[in-house]
Amino acid sequence: MATIGGVIFAGSQDQGTQRFNGTYGTDIKAATQIIATDYVRLNVTGNGTKLWAEYPNIGTSNYNYYFDNPLTATNATASVNTQSVGNANIQYWVIPTCNWSDPSVNAILMGGGNITGGNTESHLIKLTYNGSSIVRTQYAFDFKANGGSFITAVDHSPVDANYMYVGLKNGKFYYSQDAGTSWTQTSGFTGPTGGFSYGSFIHASRVDKNLVFFSGSGGHIYKSTDGGVSFSDMSTGLPNTFVAQMVLNPSKTLLFAATDAGPYVCVLSTGQWYSMANSTTPNKAYTAVEYVTGENIARFSTYGRGVWDFVISSQILPVSYSSFDVKGKDQQAYISWATADEQDLTHYEVERSLDGVHFSTIQTVKANNKASRYQLIDKNPQEGINYYRIKSNASTGKAEYTAIKSITIDSKGKSIAVYPTLLHRNDPLSISTPEGSYEVVVYDSKGQVLWQQKLTSTVQQVNIPMLSSGVYVYVIQESKGQKVKTGKLMVL
Repeated sequence: MATIGGVIFAGSQDQGTQRFNGTYGTDIKAATQIIATDYVRLNVTGNGTKLWAEYPNIGTSNYNYYFDNPLTATNATASVNTQSVGNANIQYWVIPTCNWSDPSVNAILMGGGNITGGNTESHLIKLTYNGSSIVRTQYAFDFKANGGSFITAVDHSPVDANYMYVGLKNGKFYYSQDAGTSWTQTSGFTGPTGGFSYGSFIHASRVDKNLVFFSGSGGHIYKSTDGGVSFSDMSTGLPNTFVAQMVLNPSKTLLFAATDAGPYVCVLSTGQWYSMANSTTPNKAYTAVEYVTGENIARFSTYGRGVWDFVISSQILPVSYSSFDVKGKDQQAYISWATADEQDLTHYEVERSLDGVHFSTIQTVKANNKASRYQLIDKNPQEGINYYRIKSNASTGKAEYTAIKSITIDSKGKSIAVYPTLLHRNDPLSISTPEGSYEVVVYDSKGQVLWQQKLTSTVQQVNIPMLSSGVYVYVIQESKGQKVKTGKLMVL
């Protein structure tokens, strides 16, 4: 699957390479076959204007076709039978390919083969369209001789042409930082093996040369932040399935995966995977995914059920919080937060409100742009409820807010904190109180008591059962019935 000029192209089994008629939209689009039989991986070069389509391993043929004018083409401009270059013993139906690092160059990388003869499938081969035909260029390194298996995944960093990556059938991973002259195997690491027909998959970040992901069979995805030198498993929430393809959004906050179990997304700040499927999406294997930059669309192709767009409602700022806390003591508010990662931020603004709606900045803190802990004291909170939030500001001008947290400063100097005030159903609520006897009461929008519970410690987590999505009012009161803190809870 690929998008060129607002038009979607898709490879299909038995139905050739299809060009959808007209630019994409919410309605069903008809398609035109521009070349017949089976087609799989599609690559785009020429600064997003040229198309490559792979005719998979069938018998003694494995063609790569090049289209110079894909928006109007009725046939390919040039083709090459890559299986005739000496890799007649291909063990996968789909031969791994990827775009060349420089998007303006009409070239792709193919993993597997040996143009000097033999059937080792052990070399990288560059395929270049020179204006009239496709030229093959082979890299010297023999992966099978060194790694004990054949190539199942390749990628070439568009950030730095020196960074190249190769995955083998046995799960071994290789990286080069000198444009393929020399290769190093990732020490002490064995990643996913290939699937039934598609091998495995590597995705190098389009904005960070050191960030790379490796996937395949078994429901595991691995992440490297040092250019392949080391990897960590990041598969929490992902089912035990085959991962065909991945793509990262430009802000490096969301990783999308096309899997045999459906479309999935990982929120990188937490490392948690979530299914994107719903009652309207097909229950089929998802075979490819791309991110349509500028439109916040994750586009997935399926096996036999077309192409589906998932609109991402907002871009997440490149900061991941590991904590945010507000506590009251001695008539002052102690505000602290910590980040697991932050990039391209300029500063934070600590904001306070007395009504939970209208906020003003009380202090500005410079961002460190690395995992950090921050803390400050609001020496002049007002009597009653004080609401706080953190605004993170990026160099791009984008901003993001944390959830709102609050404390109560009363005339007796007692301070109470309730957080979070924005929560999902069944999330626990944390309550911090001074010494004494207190209880929490939750009311619905009609003022009816839904739930109440005595607090048995100064810092306590409580679970509020059976709250559906909506807005509720909570009251913290002393056992004698005196209200000392009120506020709103929003349940998503």
